[in-house]
Amino acid sequence: MSENGNVKGLYDGYLEKSGEAASGLPLDIRYIPRIGYAAAWDRQKALVKAIDRGEHPETLLLLQHPPTYTIGSQNHPEHLLLNEAELEARGINVFQIDRGGDITYHGPGQLVGYPLLYLDAAGLDLHGYLRNLEQALIDWLAGY
Repeated sequence: MSENGNVKGLYDGYLEKSGEAASGLPLDIRYIPRIGYAAAWDRQKALVKAIDRGEHPETLLLLQHPPTYTIGSQNHPEHLLLNEAELEARGINVFQIDRGGDITYHGPGQLVGYPLLYLDAAGLDLHGYLRNLEQALIDWLAGY
C-alpha cells in the first residue's frame, strides 16, 4: 500500500459482474484465478478501507489459493497432520489468522469467496448472514 492509502492493483481481477448488494449498495464480483493467501489478505484489508472511504463498492472476491492451511483461534494443533518438513516439501503454506474456527485447507480447484459487505445496512448480523448464505447455496445446488 502506498503512503496515501492507494493500493496498486487493488481493483485487479476480472470484473465478473456488478450489481446491487442486499444493502441496496453497489456490488462488484471479482474473480482472481490464483493468488497467494497473504496477497489476498492484504487486498481484502485494502479493499475494506476503500469501501469504508466510499471509493469502491461492496465486493465479493472469488479466487483460488495455492496449497495453504489457515489456522484460526479455535485451532487444535493435532488436526494439522503434516509436520513442518512435510509441509515445506509439498509447498504448503500455513498462516495463523484472526478468525474463529480450526484449521482450513485452501488449494487449487477450490473456489473461495470473500464477501466484503456491510451487514448492518442489509439488516443482518454475522450469523443471520451465514444462515442466508448457506440456504442460498443449498437452494442453488439442489438444482444439480
